Formats: sequence, C-alpha cells, structure tokens
Amino acid sequence: MKPYTTRTRLQRALHALSCLPFWRSWRWRVTLGALVVAAFVLVRFVAEIGNDVKPDSRFQVVKVIDGDTVELTDGERLRLLFIDTPERGEPYYDSATALVKELALGQFGNLRFGKRKRDGYGRLLATLFVDTLNVNLELLRRGYANLYLFPDNIKDTSITKLVAELLQAQRFALSERRGLWSLKRAEEERYVTTKRSLRFHRPNCRSVHNHPPATLRVFESRNQPLNEGLSPCRTCRP
Repeated sequence: MKPYTTRTRLQRALHALSCLPFWRSWRWRVTLGALVVAAFVLVRFVAEIGNDVKPDSRFQVVKVIDGDTVELTDGERLRLLFIDTPERGEPYYDSATALVKELALGQFGNLRFGKRKRDGYGRLLATLFVDTLNVNLELLRRGYANLYLFPDNIKDTSITKLVAELLQAQRFALSERRGLWSLKRAEEERYVTTKRSLRFHRPNCRSVHNHPPATLRVFESRNQPLNEGLSPCRTCRP
C-alpha cells in the first residue's frame, strides 16, 4: 500500500469537509481550507526539526524581542530554553537584549530542542547556537539571566550535559557577582522550596504557605538554591 504523503492527507481532509452542510458557503470553504493548510504546514515544520539542525533560512534571527525571545524567518518566534531574563523596566533588561542582538541578530543559528518543541503560545523552545557559541549559556555567564528549568528538562537524558553546562555558567556568574547577581537585596533568614519543586520562595510566600514543614526544604542563603539550579519564584521574587 502506498503511504500517505502530506499532500494526500490534505486532499482527504478537504474531501471530508466538502461533505458537511456548511461547506456550501464559500466563506466557510475559504476559512476552513486555510486553517487545514496552515495546520499541515505547522505539523510538518515541527516534525522536520531535530537537534543540531544545520543553519538554514528558517533559523535566521531577524528580530530580537527581548533577552530570551527572538523572531526567526517567516515570523516564527523562538523562546530561549532553560533561561529567564529580566522583563522590560527591570535591571539588566537592556543589557540582556543588547547582548542577544550583538550575538545573534542577522545570524543563521542551530537550534537544539528538548522534549517539547513549542510552548503554549506557539513559540519554538530551544537553545540557540550561533556557530559554536551557545547564546543561552552566554546570557547566564554574563549574569543577564537565571536558569529556569521544568520537570521535563530534568527527565530528558539527551540534554543532561547541556543543562549541567548551563548550571555551571550560572554558578560562575554568581561567584563573580556578575550582572543580576551584583544587585544588593535584603536577605531573608531562610528560603524554602517543596521537595520536588524547581522554584524557591521567601518563607511567607503564598505558594508554600500551606505546605506542612515536613514537605519543605530550607536554605540558609539565597545562593544555595541558585547553585542547585532552582529558580526564584515569580510571585514572591526572592
């Protein structure tokens, strides 16, 4: 039996739609036809992307949105994986954005993906390499970003080495008090996290307020969880 191609699947889908009553309306035909084509193109585009993709026109950085988001050819947006950079108006927002422009704007990049290739907003999720330079890692090394992991990152053994390198870059920036880590802030007497969480909190944060003490881990300084790869809670901002 001849395998279905993307084209034959599209033809079969359009034929199925033509049997529906509302298909007689030309507006429905145009709208639904466009949606079907877009869906097949999107699925095929994502399916063809793999780790260590060679630079090509799909992955040229044509615009830098901020320190952890760039726009690629054809309007595709890439969210840099494993990191979080300051929001507009926060310290080092401009520095992070300027560094990505310096390193990547106009360049053709390699993308290395984790298990998920897109986030809930439809953006690509990947580590960006320009030649051999890891842009995500460089932001951490300069102190313009903090590590931001998710459980699926930890479970993906194919990127264990990459995550370890990113954590080492953050530890270096912390030890040298670079960028974000040079900012003075009032230290809490302790910081806490739940035992399976990748975030840490101030002790009075509502995210951990109702957790029994036995389910919490306690840190005596802010650098301890950061050196382990935990990231600050976005609610209490420790």
